[in-house]
Amino acid sequence: MEILPAIGFANKLSENTRKILSTFGEFKEYESGENIIKQLELHPYMYVLLEGSAEVYYRGFKGEIMASQLSEGASFGEFSMLFDQCASASIRSTSKIKVWRIRQKDYQIFATEAPGAAHLILTDILRQLGDRLRNAGQMIVGNTIIQEAKKEDDEE
Repeated sequence: MEILPAIGFANKLSENTRKILSTFGEFKEYESGENIIKQLELHPYMYVLLEGSAEVYYRGFKGEIMASQLSEGASFGEFSMLFDQCASASIRSTSKIKVWRIRQKDYQIFATEAPGAAHLILTDILRQLGDRLRNAGQMIVGNTIIQEAKKEDDEE
């Protein structure tokens, strides 16, 4: 049986807990360039990137905008998995990748059976979501400052 390695949020879990958690999810591979999550689509999984790399991108009026790179240990899809929300961004593999993923209903069963481990995972997820929210706010502020500077230059 394959076991979820001690990377990402799983690095806080004991080997035995990772063995148990592994059985609630599944390991999956994607080829380079394959879409894993599509923006504005509902999906039931949270993923942990075990091997390879992926990119986060948004589709807007002017096409795709790459927002960040994901490397081994990164997790994604947490918000959609926890709250039945459509994905706010797309995730595409940039190399052949391997992930471990878990469905919402299976995570809920795991959380009932191992509440302490589920608490550790949720704490890490909340930290990551907070970091993403902070980064998004900084991007908005940065863009506003740039737009104001351009406006001032145009007025001169």
